[in-house]
Amino acid sequence: MGLGALVRGQVAAVVLAIASYAGGYAVVELVFHALYNLTHQGWMLAAPVIAPAVASSVMITPGQSFPHAPPQWEGAAVMAGYALVLSVAGTAQTLRRDVPAGTA
Repeated sequence: MGLGALVRGQVAAVVLAIASYAGGYAVVELVFHALYNLTHQGWMLAAPVIAPAVASSVMITPGQSFPHAPPQWEGAAVMAGYALVLSVAGTAQTLRRDVPAGTA
């Protein structure tokens, strides 16, 4: 379920997942460092954990994956949140697309 249920094409879902994972890391790091340079708020340095690529890196790295990285449990919580949201959205969309019983 999840992303595969939200995107109709299997190949498109896989390409989207790989692109968001691979490209997302660099883009999120650049955006949050630029925001930090504008605002000088310390929490901006740990905020990239909201991206799946950064969250998984934080989750699996034994120490800190980058300076100001949050603890491992925060990476795991972000990944669990993505799994939950995508699964609920995918299930809802599948049920909405599905043909109701007795109408076929």
